[in-house]
Amino acid sequence: MSTVESAVKETNVKRRSQWFEVWRRFKRNKLALAGLVIILLIIVLALLAPILASEGYDQQIISDSLLTPGKEGHILGTDNLGRDILVRLVWGARYTLQCGLVAVLVSAIGGCILGSLAGYYSGKVDNLIMRVMDVLLAIPGMLLAISIAATLGPGMRNAIIAVGISGMPTFARIVRSSVMSVRDMEYIEAATAINAGDMRIILKHVLPNVMAPILVQTTLSVANAIMQTASLSFLGLGVQAPIPEWGAMISSGRSYLRGYGYMVTAPGLAIMMLVFSINIFGDGLRDALDPKLKT
Repeated sequence: MSTVESAVKETNVKRRSQWFEVWRRFKRNKLALAGLVIILLIIVLALLAPILASEGYDQQIISDSLLTPGKEGHILGTDNLGRDILVRLVWGARYTLQCGLVAVLVSAIGGCILGSLAGYYSGKVDNLIMRVMDVLLAIPGMLLAISIAATLGPGMRNAIIAVGISGMPTFARIVRSSVMSVRDMEYIEAATAINAGDMRIILKHVLPNVMAPILVQTTLSVANAIMQTASLSFLGLGVQAPIPEWGAMISSGRSYLRGYGYMVTAPGLAIMMLVFSINIFGDGLRDALDPKLKT
């Protein structure tokens, strides 16, 4: 076996052992582990929605409208149009997770690009990018998302874009600070010495070594993105009827809150459980990735 092959094999073994150590530390946090289990259950529920709720989320039976939970086989009751709330809740998991994950993906990609450029090049590039990010950070995230969504118009795609842009400055600042901490390392100087291009250095040498804070921020941002997209849907700026996104379900049921509170209780509890689970999972992941907490 050549020296290069041995070095590559040793690097791969080291990386596997590092991730095994992260998983070992993560498993000690029972609360974070419970959060991961709940998240996985909701993801499985969303993936199996066509099987578990095959009748569809918009099937209306007017004669069965406003049935309280447990009546005539409707476990969570029905809404004002006779649609089964449990069925809509299962289908809604798909759209709620989709909105949150895609919005964070937009934030992470945009933030990583801008933060990498600012941290690696510094100078005028850094000043230009970060001053724009500072302006965006000066506006509360929810208010910025509402402004963008109102400008673009209601709809799932525009809500995802609005939430994604509002979360971009946070990623940019985190990536910038992480890139600045590694750009003067010896392996970066070695890559520069062999005339490696800037993009190659950033993509192959800088970003892979600052993934821990990016991963943690991505996890924690999903919960915030879900809350923001649900809020936009509640305000009528996000997902539109008849799609059963959980925030939209709360919005459609608010007119019946006094006499039929169960219409908003189920989606409200679902949002609370999902956001809480993501937050405790993110906290556990942050602790597991923190080298200062190694034992």
